[in-house]
Amino acid sequence: LIFVFGFILMFAAAFREGFEDTGVYKEMYESIGTQYKKAVDGTFIIDDKGFNLFMVLLNHITDDSQLLIIVSSVVIVASYITAVRKYSTDIAFSLMLLLCMDYITSLNGVRQVMAGALLLLAFPWVRDRKTVPYILLVCLLSTFHASIIVMIPLYFIISGRRLNKGITLFWIFILVCILLPSVGNL
Repeated sequence: LIFVFGFILMFAAAFREGFEDTGVYKEMYESIGTQYKKAVDGTFIIDDKGFNLFMVLLNHITDDSQLLIIVSSVVIVASYITAVRKYSTDIAFSLMLLLCMDYITSLNGVRQVMAGALLLLAFPWVRDRKTVPYILLVCLLSTFHASIIVMIPLYFIISGRRLNKGITLFWIFILVCILLPSVGNL
């Protein structure tokens, strides 16, 4: 049933049309073409060279921009389903939470969500405190979206004892940002 659920999510995401920024990603895909130079020289619309190279590689397969949406949807949903299957104690509840809380938002912001979904698969490295491979993966994924780099300091905050000073300060910071949104813009 997990695979059927995952397939349905992948299919719905892969063949979406006109949802949020899907059109923007399709336009970027079509405009980058197969030009490696355009992907890495900083002249393209977005500066995330890893994602640009990803689009160029897919463009070598076909110039149909739907391929980008299909491949990114499969990567994202497969990462989520793998994590749920591996780490959840209540798979049905976890899948419901995935569908209700994250699935729709993951259809927007493909670069961010793909980087986060792939990093989710590195959870064993966090648990086993394999710092170097984790940091290297974060650096690689930051070429898809630079915001993932925040996961490096977060790694050091969460890798200590439960409720250590770092985690406590992190939660206080999050609460301040929620309660006083203008503080987060400083």
